[in-house]
Amino acid sequence: MAVPERCKIVVRRLPPSLPEDAFKEALGEWIERADWFRYVPGKASTKELLHSRAYLRFREAADVPRFTAAWDGHAFVSERGTQFRCQVEYAPFQKVPRQRVKRDPKEGTIERDADYIAFVERLQKGPEPAALPEPAAEAGGAPAVVVTALMQYLKDKRAPKPPPQRRGAKAAAPAPAGKAGKGKAAVTAAAKGKAAEGGKAAGGAKAAGGKADSKAAAAAKAGGEKAAGKKVVVVKKAAAGAAAAAAAAPEPAAPPPGILQRPAGAGGPQAQQQAEGQKAGKQPKQQAGKKPAKQPKQQQGGASAAAAQQQQQQAEPAATPKLLKRPAAGGQETAAGAAPAGGPPPLEPAAAASTSASAGAAEEGPKRPSRPERVRPGFGTYQPKAAGRLLQQALPQVQPGGGRGGGGGAAAAESHGEQTSKGTGCTTVGVCGKTPETAVLQDLLTYSLKGLVKKGGFVVEALGSCRHLAAPGVEVPSEVYSLLNAATFATLTNVNFDDTRFKEYIAQAHSLRDGLERMVRQNGVDESIPTPSNLPWFDLLAHPAAWKLNAGYLQSASMDQLTQLGKMTSLEHRRHVVDPTLLGLHEMITYGLRGLAAYTHHAEVLGQRDVEVDKFVAKAYAFLCSEDALDLGKSLAMVDEVGAAGLLGMKLLDYGHTSKFGHPEPTQVRITPKKGKAILISGHDLQDTHDLLTQTEGKGINIWTHGELLPAHGYPALKKRFPHLVGNYGGAWYRQQKDFSDFPGAILMTTNCIIEPRQSYKDRIFTTGEVGWSGVPHIEGKPGQTKDYSELIEKAQEMPGFTEEPAESEAKFVTTGFARNAVLGVAGEVVKAVQEGNLKHIFLVGGCDGSEPERRYFGQVAKATPEDTMLLTLGCGKFRFYDHDFGMLPGTSLPRLVDMGQCNDAYSAIVVASKLAEVFGTDVNGLPLSLDLSWLEQKAVIILLTLLHLGVKNIRIGPKAPAFLTPEALKVVVDKWNLQISDTKHPKADVEKMMAGQ
Repeated sequence: MAVPERCKIVVRRLPPSLPEDAFKEALGEWIERADWFRYVPGKASTKELLHSRAYLRFREAADVPRFTAAWDGHAFVSERGTQFRCQVEYAPFQKVPRQRVKRDPKEGTIERDADYIAFVERLQKGPEPAALPEPAAEAGGAPAVVVTALMQYLKDKRAPKPPPQRRGAKAAAPAPAGKAGKGKAAVTAAAKGKAAEGGKAAGGAKAAGGKADSKAAAAAKAGGEKAAGKKVVVVKKAAAGAAAAAAAAPEPAAPPPGILQRPAGAGGPQAQQQAEGQKAGKQPKQQAGKKPAKQPKQQQGGASAAAAQQQQQQAEPAATPKLLKRPAAGGQETAAGAAPAGGPPPLEPAAAASTSASAGAAEEGPKRPSRPERVRPGFGTYQPKAAGRLLQQALPQVQPGGGRGGGGGAAAAESHGEQTSKGTGCTTVGVCGKTPETAVLQDLLTYSLKGLVKKGGFVVEALGSCRHLAAPGVEVPSEVYSLLNAATFATLTNVNFDDTRFKEYIAQAHSLRDGLERMVRQNGVDESIPTPSNLPWFDLLAHPAAWKLNAGYLQSASMDQLTQLGKMTSLEHRRHVVDPTLLGLHEMITYGLRGLAAYTHHAEVLGQRDVEVDKFVAKAYAFLCSEDALDLGKSLAMVDEVGAAGLLGMKLLDYGHTSKFGHPEPTQVRITPKKGKAILISGHDLQDTHDLLTQTEGKGINIWTHGELLPAHGYPALKKRFPHLVGNYGGAWYRQQKDFSDFPGAILMTTNCIIEPRQSYKDRIFTTGEVGWSGVPHIEGKPGQTKDYSELIEKAQEMPGFTEEPAESEAKFVTTGFARNAVLGVAGEVVKAVQEGNLKHIFLVGGCDGSEPERRYFGQVAKATPEDTMLLTLGCGKFRFYDHDFGMLPGTSLPRLVDMGQCNDAYSAIVVASKLAEVFGTDVNGLPLSLDLSWLEQKAVIILLTLLHLGVKNIRIGPKAPAFLTPEALKVVVDKWNLQISDTKHPKADVEKMMAGQ
């Protein structure tokens, strides 16, 4: 069958280090649709980057546009966290090389082959009996022993081999009979014999006694003797005595090859004195830090020199690194160069350390050369673990701009989310695009917020006898809570990448703290706060409650100076001073707080606040500054409390949405272009969406949603009031660079999910709220105030917008709006379907999506669910399958695919599951319900913690385990809640397990 023309395509700009097998696995079913494939690996070098590329020829021409739509712009992430977006093009040359078929010239001629004919004849005759030789009889009548060639070979192989001669040595001539003790020949033969025989001769010489014996021993010990094979002048009498002693002594057993054994007492008086000195604890004189003097080569004829050298090596103890030890209280180092309490380490810690090491070397004796220091990118000189786990000496040497894989680069930044290079963290710019400098500024902001919370808690405790903020009778400025939620939300993955904005947040935190201190002073209360001194994660800077930056310093401080401070609070530093399991729980608390702060900040924008949630955020930050955080059990309990607060936060945001915009209703949403000027709004913020729709009303501009704003179409106050809310454009957040480049209008980013803008649209993208990117215009506004979008609208009017649209019959739609009220409205039909057997199982597949190829698993799981099951989804994870036609549930009027909304609409799923459990008289774990969640950033963490707090078990998360949890910490979570990691390589097997309730 002839292959149609233009079926061959090329995928360009693939990562240079991407293996062919990994790319084939990422292609999945597409590789099966191609009848020809070729992969050309790239090459990464310092001079030029050569991308990998792949060629495919499809059997059907219709597969080409479908493949292009799915793969053009697809992002791959290298092991360093660099993003590579591939390009799909028609191959310049459509022909493929023909496969030459090699034919064997002897094919079909075996019946005529002479060797084969002879073989068949021998095979037909059968085996001939073997003729065994008759053993010959010996003179005594006994049969002679037959020695075959194999037996002789084994005998020769097992025979002991003579020790190998030293390089350059001459073979010793055999001494004539009766002259073994005469002349130089005997001495030469003794000197060139085995080391054991030489040692025996020396020992025999000493045992024989007399003047000649002592001279022989002294000659054997002489350090100036030459290598074996050269003549040695020795007194004939001494040689004769040594040879006679050797002849009289019994033959000793030969030592294993390469091992020299010395008889007791041999080695001369000098070696004995060294041995006695070693027993007395004396050390040989030697300069510290230098290698021992090179020993002369040993003669094979005497073991004294070898014994002396062996004793000297045994007398030299191995160099032991001097450890930095932390006292039980105080948290400070006792070694020279340690950081003083309450401040940064001294300016010259390396010199102090070297002085201390030199002193230790003088006390401990000679040492081996220390192992070379390892250098991590951006983290200066890294001290090996043998030299102590504290990094007080390394941190001041950090140069600005280092990677987070060292002191506060992308590793910790990306540990906040799932997208970590190699599962632990990246060493350069994070996968999300966050620079190391931005990451450590976020760490410094978190440190400042902890200080603000501790100071605020102290104010309340001092003035109102209460342990937490927002206590009755004590006026704490509402700005404290607003900043706490907004600044914490700004540290979320893919929210803010503008270093200047983080400097402003840090300044606001310390400014509010100054106001709290004035409040205390005005009431005549001592403003000093007692702080614990045994918390290892506060060792480089003072406790957050005792450390602050004044306004003058913050105004004049450079970004490099703030970056250096941030590195002293970074996750990478804490990894070296905190138990890994404990640190994993602390990070889970922190990331849960960030997800919670996102929801509370969204609710505040809608005019909703909950004092209990605000108090808990302060309480959790204060917990991380207390001695209770040293306890694993209390830390695990705090993780559970974060989950409980997460339920309150999601409920608060749900009320803010529904009270202002109504309960979502099932709504069809257009996903194909429509003519007209256009603005694309992305993120999560419904209030920003409402304000933009209001300001563009009647101006001929269509509003398109993107990403997690797709569910906005289901809210009656938005869809029914504003007809120019026309549809949703594009897919998940990680495809935005391609989606935004292709979109012919202005773009507004709300909340989070921004990545580095391309030049093709950087002049027409705007940010608002807490989201930001350096160089991108930001539309300011405070909660409760209407923002001015006039600049955005003007840019949209300058753009062409969509000039074409498909015929109405070809327009495509998806359905959204199945929140809790819509689902509970048909709960009776759902229950009936379960009772009649039409509904066997319910799957919840969704969450936060990402660009990794293994995330195809979630789309494969959704498409592998049986027809008698229902599929609930939420978050941007839905874009893996949201446009797939799943049809209707058999025997019902219920759709199989139910889009419940944004990630925070997990609250709707929780309410629906709880109501169904009540109807069936069981708990959530007793329902035919399975959760398979895709997680990426901290909003997914707070959803997971909320589900765990509610006791939901058998949850699957993927595509891999959280990088911030150690195996021990993960085991604690698994044992308590049976949390499972998705099997991304076997999605159908996971579906079968979930159907079985596993």
